[in-house]
Amino acid sequence: MQAPPTSTVTPTTIAAWWGAAVATLVFLWDIYKWRHRVANVEVTATANMKVHPNLPPTGNTTFILVVAVNRGGQQTTITHLAGEYFPTLWHKIFNRGAQRFAILNTVGPGIPYVLPPGQRWSGLINQDDMVKKFGASGRFYCGVFHSMSPKAVYRRVVLR
Repeated sequence: MQAPPTSTVTPTTIAAWWGAAVATLVFLWDIYKWRHRVANVEVTATANMKVHPNLPPTGNTTFILVVAVNRGGQQTTITHLAGEYFPTLWHKIFNRGAQRFAILNTVGPGIPYVLPPGQRWSGLINQDDMVKKFGASGRFYCGVFHSMSPKAVYRRVVLR
């Protein structure tokens, strides 16, 4: 009768298992990176901006400067410059009673605008007109729609 074979672990076996484990982890990491390689648009909105020098198209108008930066790994297209106004915080929390609008004639690069990774786009909204329409109270948001997301990217602006 023969004795059962003994299990021997050789350096070759250890190296083979190590290589298989590392290759599997690298493959899973590549899948993760591929799935998350999208456009990531960050928006800032700054109120009380004036154009200098005062030129005839803008005059002494006060503007809201909206800047969109693509921090992702894929290009996107800015399709709309938009905003929304909520009379109170409760309206915002329950997403009721909003007045939404789009800016059609932007000052700056036209829309639609292709936004490559690492690049920025800026547009202006007439703040004086927004204060006349909505007042200085309430919650006012400005932002952009882009082709890689069904929702707008908004940032709050405090009007004075």
